[in-house]
Amino acid sequence: MINMFNFFNKKSIGLEIADRTIEVVKLEKGSPVKIINSGRIELDSGIVERGRIKNEKKLLEAVQKVFDMAGLEPTTQKEIIFGLPESQTYTYVFTLPYDKIDKEAFIYKEIEKNIPLPINKIVYSYKILKRDNETEEVVLVASSKDTVLEWQNFFQKANLNVSIFDVETLAIFRGLLIEKNLEPVCIVDIGSVTTNIAIFDQYGLRASYNILKAGNFLTQKISEKLGISFEKAEKEKISVDLSKNNKSSTILIKELEIIAKEIRIMLEYFEKQTEKNIKKIILVGGSSQMKGLSKYLSTHFDKDTNIGSSILKNDKSKLVYLEAIGLALRGVNNRWNDTDPIIKI
Repeated sequence: MINMFNFFNKKSIGLEIADRTIEVVKLEKGSPVKIINSGRIELDSGIVERGRIKNEKKLLEAVQKVFDMAGLEPTTQKEIIFGLPESQTYTYVFTLPYDKIDKEAFIYKEIEKNIPLPINKIVYSYKILKRDNETEEVVLVASSKDTVLEWQNFFQKANLNVSIFDVETLAIFRGLLIEKNLEPVCIVDIGSVTTNIAIFDQYGLRASYNILKAGNFLTQKISEKLGISFEKAEKEKISVDLSKNNKSSTILIKELEIIAKEIRIMLEYFEKQTEKNIKKIILVGGSSQMKGLSKYLSTHFDKDTNIGSSILKNDKSKLVYLEAIGLALRGVNNRWNDTDPIIKI
C-alpha cells in the first residue's frame, strides 16, 4: 500500500494517455504551483482504443517520444501519476448507514449491484465524503483488474515508475483549480467515446454519469447524414458554428439534445436531493470546443456555461494538459487526499 504521507513531494508528473493523444506534465510545488516540463503528441488510430492498448510497440515508442519532447528521462522520474481512461473506470456515489457494523460488507454489496463487472474481476477504492448523524456519503472508483494489469505491465516495459492510478473525472476537476469551498458545479466532459457528467461541491464528487454519446457519435451522424467520410465529417464538426442555420448545425443540435437531456436529468436530480442550486456548467473534452456549444447550453439551461481551462495553462488551447495537470497536482498537494480515491496497484 502507498504511504500517502510520504508521497507528496516538491515535484510530480502527470501522464495522460488517451485514444488519440499523450500528454505529460511535470509540476513543481510552490505558490503558485509551476509547470516545469510538458509534452504532447498525437497518436495514430489503432494504438489505443477505448482505453486499452492495441499496439504496444508503437505506444512504447510514442511514450518515449513525448518524454523526450518534455525533456524528461523516463527512468529518472520517481513519482508518476497515470490517469486511467474514463471508458475503463466506474465512479459511483452512494449513502451508507452510519451505524452499519460491517461497512465493508455493505460496500461490497453496493459494488455487486452497481458495477457491471464480476466482483472478483475488479479493483476498487473509496472515500467517505461527508457524515451526519445517520449516514455517510461514499464515493467509490473501480476498474477491471485486466485493464489495470495491462497498463501496469506496459509501464514496467516502458521503465516508468507509475505510483498511482488515478481517475480522469477527478483529475480534470483538480486541473481546473476551482476553490474547494465552492458552490455546486457541473462538469461536462465530452470525449471521443463517452460524455461524463459530474457534479462537485465542497465535499468532492457528488454525482457522476457516463453516456455513450460523445465526439465520435456526433462525427458519425454528420458522416451518415451528409454522405461524407468520417475524416471529412470530423473537420466539418470542428468548423461548423452551432449558432448558424445550416445542415451540419441542424444535425449536431438534434443529437446534442440527447446529451442535453441527460445533463438536465443530472442537474434536476442533484438539486432536488440537496436543495442546492447549480449555477455553473464547465465544458471540457475535445468536442466541447465546438463553436457555439457553450452558448447553446447556456440558453438551454439558463446557467453560466463556459469552456474550462487550468490557470496554470491559459492559452488558446484551453483544454491542453488539463487532465495531466490535475494528475500531477495530486503529487504536490495533499488537498485532495481526503476526497479523491485512487485505484490501488
